Amino acid sequence: MYFTIIPTTKISLVVNGFINVVITTIERRFGLRSTQTGLVASGYDIASFLCLVPVSYFGGRLGASKPRWIGWGVAVMGLGAFVFALPHFLVGQYRATNSEQNVCTLATMLTNSTGASVEALTELTGCSHDSGSPLANGGQPSTSDSENLSWNVWFFFTAQLLLGAGASPLYTLGVTYIDENVSKKMSSVYLGIYYTMAVVGPAAGYVIGGQLLLFYTDMFVVDATT
Repeated sequence: MYFTIIPTTKISLVVNGFINVVITTIERRFGLRSTQTGLVASGYDIASFLCLVPVSYFGGRLGASKPRWIGWGVAVMGLGAFVFALPHFLVGQYRATNSEQNVCTLATMLTNSTGASVEALTELTGCSHDSGSPLANGGQPSTSDSENLSWNVWFFFTAQLLLGAGASPLYTLGVTYIDENVSKKMSSVYLGIYYTMAVVGPAAGYVIGGQLLLFYTDMFVVDATT
């Protein structure tokens, strides 16, 4: 029965834990818009919605092997996790830069259009009214050209689709597989463990993912202190 319980823990840990923790970091790393990260986050649910009925029908037919369906689903989830990590190896090293937007110019525009006091906007934006240069973060925005990496959103979206499609046999056929192969007395125990792991997984994912965010993106090739 652990054949279904352990994958449930892993998929909830990855999809509902790790990905939710790192989604904002991925957005900054690859220059994605909020609409794009929203598409990535919804990919899992889209694939699950499309696959639940076919998987339940074909996997539940007489003579169909439920463990085989679940096993193929776990393999698809592994492929999805690989695709999700692929953009990190396809792009160059991460170069942290400051924002390219000059907030002091924005403050001047707001002053001219709204009539707000210069002192209030200066205090709000952290700019020097005399020079017009940002004082926040101690310097000018970076002028280096940033590489457009937003095309990686399709890798993340495809990975989420694979994760959702691979998880659909686990949450449908997995329950009936447990119920059919244990005694009525122990069935409720195994199902309780099964659903408990689906709750423990995201909690563990948030805790572990939060600790992993303390490491620099290219920690093996770049000295984060410099």
